[in-house]
Amino acid sequence: MSTPRLEIYLSGEDINPSRLKAKDLANLLASLDKMISDYVVRENPEYTQEEVFLGLQQINEGSVDLLFVPSSEEIVFAAIREIANYINQQDFIRLPKKTKEYIKEFRKVVVNNGLKADLFINDGRREKLTTIDHNLVLPKQQLLQGDVTLYGVIEKTGGKTPKVHIRPFNQSRVVVCDASKRISKIAGERLYHEVGVYGIGQWDMATMQMEEFTITSFTDFEGGDPVSLFKEISEEFGDAFDSIEDPIAYFAELRNDHW
Repeated sequence: MSTPRLEIYLSGEDINPSRLKAKDLANLLASLDKMISDYVVRENPEYTQEEVFLGLQQINEGSVDLLFVPSSEEIVFAAIREIANYINQQDFIRLPKKTKEYIKEFRKVVVNNGLKADLFINDGRREKLTTIDHNLVLPKQQLLQGDVTLYGVIEKTGGKTPKVHIRPFNQSRVVVCDASKRISKIAGERLYHEVGVYGIGQWDMATMQMEEFTITSFTDFEGGDPVSLFKEISEEFGDAFDSIEDPIAYFAELRNDHW
C-alpha cells in the first residue's frame, strides 16, 4: 500500500495541463487548500491555518490529474471525507461559512472551464469521495449580524492573521475570533485568564450558529465567570433570583446578546 494522497481528477473536452490557464489552476489549488484548512481549524482549534495544507506532489500527463500529500494525514483526510459527505448529501447547513465560500470558488473554476472534478483518496487504489461540477448548487447563506459580549477563557492567540481562541464559560466549543494585532497582543497578556470581550458576531439564520466573531475591545471584567458572580449576587440579595435556573441565558435574553 502506497502513501495515501488526495487526488483531483479534472475531466472535460480536450482537457490537459497545457490548456488550463495558470491563473485558473492557481485559483483551483488555493480554494481547495483553504476549503480544507478552514474546516480543520474550525473543528480543531488547536491547529492554525499555517499548519494545515496540501502539498502538490504530482501532475500526470495527458490530463489534469493532481495528487497531493497532506500536512497531517489523519486530520486532513477526516476533514475531506466530512466535507465530501456534506456535498453528496446536499447538506450545506452544517458547513462553516468560509468552507462553503471556498467550495463555491472551486466550483466556479471547474464550471467556467467546462470541467468536472472528481475527488479521490488514492493509496494505490482509488476511493471516490465526491464530484464537483455544474450540478452542484450551494444555497445562498443568510446571516444575522449584531453586537455581542462574550465571556470566557483565552486559550490561544496570535498567528500570521491574528486569531484569539476563547472558550466561553457556558460552552465546550472554542470560539475562534478575528482580531487586530493590537487586540491579539492584549489577549496574549491575558492568556489563560478569564475575560470579557466586546465584538461583532454573525450567525447563520438556519442554524443560529455563530459563524464569525470579531473582537473590538475588552470589557472591565476580570476573573469569575457569570454563573459564580450570579451566585454571589443571589446570596447577597436573598431569594429574589431563586427562580432563575440559567443566569447566562436569562441575562442574554434581557440583553438580546449571545454569550
